[in-house]
Amino acid sequence: MPIKYVENERGPTLGYSSKSGVRILNVDGKAFKDLNKDGKLDKYEDWRLSAEERAKDLASKMSVAQIAGLMLYSRHQSIPAGQGPFPGTYGGNPFFESVANPSDLSD
Repeated sequence: MPIKYVENERGPTLGYSSKSGVRILNVDGKAFKDLNKDGKLDKYEDWRLSAEERAKDLASKMSVAQIAGLMLYSRHQSIPAGQGPFPGTYGGNPFFESVANPSDLSD
């Protein structure tokens, strides 16, 4: 996917896929990604705010099912845990030494 970059003076350089549908909002002379594509700058999209404030805003917009899904899945952690960069244990043992199913949650 072609990646576009937008530089902010005294701020982060933003990268986004030109095919993603994400647009850039210009607010107060600064560029922001419109991640939910609603045409307005939400707190979680505002890189000038603290990570905690942004996370709280995003969490307030998510359903319980969406939050639970993030708690159970991460694209960088393999299933079963232990095969990728973030090893996990099952009942205190590596997966291959346990009697766990691949879909079981790690410790």
